[in-house]
Amino acid sequence: MYVYSAKTNMFYPVEMQDEYEQAKSWPADGKEVDEDVFNEYTSQPPSGKMRIADSDSLPTWGDVPEPTKTQLIQQAENQRDALLTEANNVTADWRTELALGIISDDDKAFLVLWMQYIKAVKAVDTSTAPAITWPKKPE
Repeated sequence: MYVYSAKTNMFYPVEMQDEYEQAKSWPADGKEVDEDVFNEYTSQPPSGKMRIADSDSLPTWGDVPEPTKTQLIQQAENQRDALLTEANNVTADWRTELALGIISDDDKAFLVLWMQYIKAVKAVDTSTAPAITWPKKPE
């Protein structure tokens, strides 16, 4: 047996109620639910859905909200950071070879292409998310 709290959108095992009460974290709004409800709403949600509380304060599946503009910008900034990290990892050895004067002409040409790519990635305006066309990686 479990208790579902609409306020926290979490399940609490009834057998652990004493421990939760000692920690002052037993939900005052909890409603008892059976094992089937617990299993259904702690499993993988259907595509595009997330667990929410319904009007009776019981779990149900609701639509995942569209990301906010701020979240889209943050996602784009995270993508930019990941692309730059990858590009810096690719070019690290070539940069060292260039500094030591031991880089081959072929590797120097690849380094130039990757540095142009890095410059293009840095220039991406993330405020236009999600309408971003990322630069193509050098081949």
